[in-house]
Parts: sequence; structure tokens; C-alpha cells
Amino acid sequence: MKTGSKGTTFSRRRALKSAGVLGAATMIGCEPGDEAPIDASTQMGSDASAPDAGPRGRDAGPAPTGAFQHGVASGDPLADAVILWTRVTTDGTSAIALTWEVARDASFATIDASGDVSADPARDFTAKVDATGLMPATTYFYRFRVVDGGETSPVGRTRTAPASDAEIARLRFAVCSCSNYAFGYFHAYRNIAQRADLDAVLHLGDYIYEYGTGEYGSFRECDPPHEITTLEDYRRRYRQYRSDSDLQEAHRQHPFVNVWDDHESADNSWRDGANNHDESEGAWAARKAAAQQAFDEWLPIRTATEGPSRIWRALRYGALAELVMLDTRIEGRSEQGVGEADARTLISNEQEAFLIERLTTTDAQWKVIGQQVMFSPLPVLANTDQWDGYPASRRRVLDAIRGDGERDPVRDVVVLTGDIHTAWACEVVEDPSASPLPPADAVEFVAAGISSPPMSPPGGPLERGILRTIAERAPHIKYVDLSHRGYFVLDLSPARAHATYVQIVDVEAPYDISEVEITAWETATGTHRLVETEPASPPDGAPPLAP
Repeated sequence: MKTGSKGTTFSRRRALKSAGVLGAATMIGCEPGDEAPIDASTQMGSDASAPDAGPRGRDAGPAPTGAFQHGVASGDPLADAVILWTRVTTDGTSAIALTWEVARDASFATIDASGDVSADPARDFTAKVDATGLMPATTYFYRFRVVDGGETSPVGRTRTAPASDAEIARLRFAVCSCSNYAFGYFHAYRNIAQRADLDAVLHLGDYIYEYGTGEYGSFRECDPPHEITTLEDYRRRYRQYRSDSDLQEAHRQHPFVNVWDDHESADNSWRDGANNHDESEGAWAARKAAAQQAFDEWLPIRTATEGPSRIWRALRYGALAELVMLDTRIEGRSEQGVGEADARTLISNEQEAFLIERLTTTDAQWKVIGQQVMFSPLPVLANTDQWDGYPASRRRVLDAIRGDGERDPVRDVVVLTGDIHTAWACEVVEDPSASPLPPADAVEFVAAGISSPPMSPPGGPLERGILRTIAERAPHIKYVDLSHRGYFVLDLSPARAHATYVQIVDVEAPYDISEVEITAWETATGTHRLVETEPASPPDGAPPLAP
């Protein structure tokens, strides 16, 4: 499925306003007579919509050699610490002793922190260390070295969060999700890597996909070639993804904050099962545990004391923002569409209490919720996998945001979402059919997929039908792009929360990594109202990228 014209190069700063590229931003309220949209879960791409097998040799040449074939990564920044990650490629079966170093210069003239860590076979020879004693809001460079032999890893670059009470003028995050190796190249990751001004990359899930070769996309072959169900299967799939040079470079240049969605385990997963799992594939509990273990091994996430199955957590970025990352996919989720809607739970009671406590007690200005599935009501789609399928869970969160007689309303709430392979900007209201439309309780920005197939070809009947329905029934939805891959850059300041939406021109073009900053939407502090604006220019003086 094409995302743009091959061979066409666009400037990153050029905001195109033609319907052919901007798509839904100029097409809401379309031709009458189109068929009404159907269940969105059937429109996220299929074998029939997969591109014909194309060039697979963009990174052709000798395969990487040496000990560090999967690169380095960092994640979950705190004001004084950050997770550092690497993996050792070895034919042996014994643990590999490593040293690690952190410095404020890429030449490592002065070492700020160092230590020892082991790449253990029980963790697929991955190594993860919590580097502590660092300075807040500081860019660091890091590297690993094999003790026996002295081979050194590539140099990584990371950045700590500001101190919790620091007054911050600006924060910038790339927000992304849904990177399907089988559907195309990871151009978006390469472009994210080149943005030196980012504080972190927020990845909202579907980092890998579980399908076998040809089952969901056929542009690149999968390893292993079958659907993954065992711990070794999941590990092999992560090895393949992390062999991709674009993804490696994004990890090398920026700290990541990751949560899983469904495809890190199986399609439309929930607490006790998944749409893409049956009895012939063994017990769901065993498959889920294997998927979660591989995720913890391969991602630079700070494992909670409760174990690797808990990914919900909060990260503070000065006085400007608190980032609350949720697990709306597995922990506490009851089965989609089963039983009375108000009896279903999307997150556990414990996680819901944690979310509400952070929203209502933090003194950070922006409360940013990073999570997996659309929070805003979607009257244009029938999809019980989203928060629409769990209305009581959403209502309790909105009630907490609105406050009551004993508690003030929560201001400046921003929801970040992935999963749906399409880009949206919404004002969050509980009932969009109410007249007049009630004031919004939050805003929501939704990222299109890195490479996963969008919902509709540009200008197709499905797109026209959905856009017409949005115009008629969903006044809270301010922007939607159903046709392109991409990501967005979230830019926070004391005055506003701003999202610049970026489209990738063609994920099939082997060497053309062009992207377009297509539109931008922002909400002023205290308003929860979205207005279209210009893409935000990066700040001056960004720290240099790792060499």
C-alpha cells in the first residue's frame, strides 16, 4: 500500500495542503452516497492489501559481525538515572562479562559513571543496567566493552529527565507505534534518529508483530518464518527487528519509553487470551509469559519490582510534565465485546487507582498519558477493542479529571495513543452526540503506524465514508488521516501542548526516506481545545548526535 509518490522529495519544513497528501485534514464532509464504514478491526490491512514483494536489499552488503550486532539502546530516563541496554552475539553458552561507561562527551575523556554487567544466556545474552548518579537534563554518551577481548560497542547517546521541580521552557518527544517489518522499511525510525532536539521517543506499542511470512504483509520476510508462540520464537523476532539499521539508529541516538500493545504477544490480546491464539498453540498463560519475558529482555525498560509483567509507571519531566504510561492491553483487560459493556474493565483496579492518583495529585503542569488504544469516542467505527468497548472504565477516568465538590478539575491532560495505524487529533468528550457539545476534558493525539498498513487508500470509498460520518456525528474529532504512515512530535511548553504530524512518503522506497510535516494541532493551557497551527520549529542549541 503506497503512502506517497515514489521519487518525490519533500522538505521537512514544508506543510503541503493539497487533498492528495493532506488527505483527511481537508476532506471532512465528503461526497454523499458513499457506503457507511464498517468494523475498523477488519480494515487494518490484509493479505490482499499487502504490497507485492519488492526490494529487500536496502541494507545489502556484508552482515554485521562482532559482538554487538544488535547495537545499543537506552530508556526510561529519570533525573539521575537511565537504563542502558545491549546484546552480545555469541556462539557460546556462557555469560559474557561486560563493562559500561557513561560520559558527557563522545570521546569519553571524563567518565561520569561506569560499572560491570553480564550478558547472560538466560536473558538471550542481553544486558541491561540502571546507570545512576547522573545529572538531570543532561545529554550523555555511553558504550559497552567485552571484558575478554576488549571489543567495544557503538557509542550511544541518551538524555536524563529534568529534576522534578525544575522550571522547563520546552520538551520534545517523538511519538510512534506499529512497526511491521513485513510491510516496509522503517524510514520513520531513521528520521526520528536524525532529530537531535528530542528528549525521548515514546513508543506506544506494536514494536514487533507475531505473524509469519506472508500472513500480514509480504514486503520483507519474517524470522522465524512462522507465527511466533514460544520464548525462542519471540527472541528470534526481536533479533530480526533489532538487526534493522534504522531501528538501531533511533535507539542509539535517543532514550525510548516503551509499552507493549497486542502484537508483542498476539492480535487483540487481553488478560486471558487473544484473537490470534488457539488451543493448538498451547496455553495462553505460557505464550503471554514468553512474550513478556522477551519484551523485558530486548527493550530498555526499567523492570518494576513486581516483575516484568508490569509496564505501567510514571516518569517525571520537571515541573512541566508527568508522563503516565499505561497497560490498556493485557493487565486487567477483560475480553473484547463479551458481556455487558459496563461490566468490562480495560485496566485493573490497581492500575486505575494509580492513574487517577497520578492525575489528581501531581503538581506537574501537563499530565501526559501514554497508552495503546483510542480513548476518545469513535461513533464512526464499530470497534470494541478501543476504550469505546469499556465505557465504564473511561467514565471513571473522566469523572476523576472533572473533579467533584471536594476535588478540583484536572487541567492540561493530554492522551497519546497508537494501535490504530491512522493519525487523529481529538477533543475528549464523553458524549459527542450531546447538543451543545460539552467542554472537553482532555485532548488526544494519535500516531499513525511506522510501517503498518493504514486503514484506506487515499481518496477511497472507505475514507470518504468515514470522513463524511465524522463531519456529521463526531464534532470532537478535529483531524484524521486514514491513508499514510508516520509519527508525530509532541512539543510541550508552559503555554501549550503541540503536535506536529509527520507523514512518510513511501515505506517501500529503499533509499528515499522523505517525510512531510503535514499539519500541526495545539491546545493552550487550561482549555482542552484544539486549533490547527504551523509545525513547531526545533529549538536552537540541540546537543550533538552520537558520532
